[in-house]
Amino acid sequence: MKNLIEKFAALPRAVRWSIAAIAFLGVYFALVEPSVVATAKYRNKADILRLSLVQASNRAAESSGVSSELKLGAVRFGETVFPTYELGSGALNKRISEVFAAHGVASWKSDERRATNLPRDAFAEALAVGERAKKILVDLDFQAHPTVISNVLADIERAPEVHSVSRVTLRKVESTETNALRANLSVETWIISRSTSR
Repeated sequence: MKNLIEKFAALPRAVRWSIAAIAFLGVYFALVEPSVVATAKYRNKADILRLSLVQASNRAAESSGVSSELKLGAVRFGETVFPTYELGSGALNKRISEVFAAHGVASWKSDERRATNLPRDAFAEALAVGERAKKILVDLDFQAHPTVISNVLADIERAPEVHSVSRVTLRKVESTETNALRANLSVETWIISRSTSR
């Protein structure tokens, strides 16, 4: 080994630098280059997998027909159900009674209005020929503490039978109960009606 080092030291400086450069290139191509190539290869595979996951996620969102706005609305206000073929507002009235009972509101008034047609374009692709979407509006009137009113309103908005709360009016009332308010709510449910004409 000592003899080899002495021979290397006896070589001209240019030859020594050339041998050092060749040794460096050999180490680089034997050790460093394969790891750089492998890293680039794995990064490329990871990018392809990430892209395919994003595309699959986009396809799933498109196929479910649910936009991010609708998902956010469902989180904030609860799920809703597609209008049914039931006549009347029985399911809605039952849900309203359950909400009032859950919050201890014993006295409340309900006034159901006649069903009116929704705009045709609202359900243009979902309805068959001879079907029409209608809304039934139920006006609610009750008196309670503001906290109870807000809890009732939140539960009504979250109810799947409720498609819209179109009006909320609060008025202060003179009462023995402190901070009592009178609340008037207009709650909508939607139904599908079929034409009976042939």
